[in-house]
Amino acid sequence: MALGNKNRRPLAEQLQRLATITNPQQRQGLMAAIESGEEIPEHAWTPLPPHVNCDAIFRDVRERVAGCPERDNEAAPCSGRERRDANAVQDEHRDLAYGRSLYEGELVILPRKEAVRIAAMYRAAATARTWGEFKVMAPPGVYEQIGEVLEENEETLPEDDEPFDHNHIPGCADGDWPPWPQQEMLRWIPRDIQVAFGTRGFSAVSGECLTLDAARTEEIVRALEARGFRCTEENDLIARCGWRYYEPSEEEESFRTAEE
Repeated sequence: MALGNKNRRPLAEQLQRLATITNPQQRQGLMAAIESGEEIPEHAWTPLPPHVNCDAIFRDVRERVAGCPERDNEAAPCSGRERRDANAVQDEHRDLAYGRSLYEGELVILPRKEAVRIAAMYRAAATARTWGEFKVMAPPGVYEQIGEVLEENEETLPEDDEPFDHNHIPGCADGDWPPWPQQEMLRWIPRDIQVAFGTRGFSAVSGECLTLDAARTEEIVRALEARGFRCTEENDLIARCGWRYYEPSEEEESFRTAEE
């Protein structure tokens, strides 16, 4: 999704995760690591707000580790707002939304902001009639990221008035876009909670995923709250994080109506 070494391109899973990154500096750093073949630590994928100055945050961390501030006249000091933003990034991911997926009624738990963003991707992809509508409906940065991927494949985004087809989005037809909630849970749910309450599975289409036992919802919520997470039941939001919300069976439609 970025210009540079064309020998290494993002894998399907990386494309899916890059779709959640809206901070330009963070995204540029991830792309540089992908293109150079570096191993990317899991915490580097935690989305930062678009306005956060990543360089200042990283410099502040280095100063704290070293025990003394850097005296570099060329480097601007990290502001109080940037420090607060760095703390907010961790804090906002402790607000969780949980509910039943329309896929077999499985329990899905996501950071609420991520769930809202994923739901907006599915809504845009499922209901937009033209590429112009999709551009307006998609979460910030998503349309531009798709354009960059197409550019790397020597393609261009269709004109705004052209009929929208989500299968034209790289990875969509293969099930790699938008993000799959059952796979996203593997990234952030504490490993011991995954082991105690879940089962790791594998989809031939999208790869690894986590299945949580919906019958143990109360236990799982208590375990997460004991870790400092704030959990809110939001079945409709979780249901909208998938294609089936827009193409429901009769049984799924009854479930959705009951939730409303």
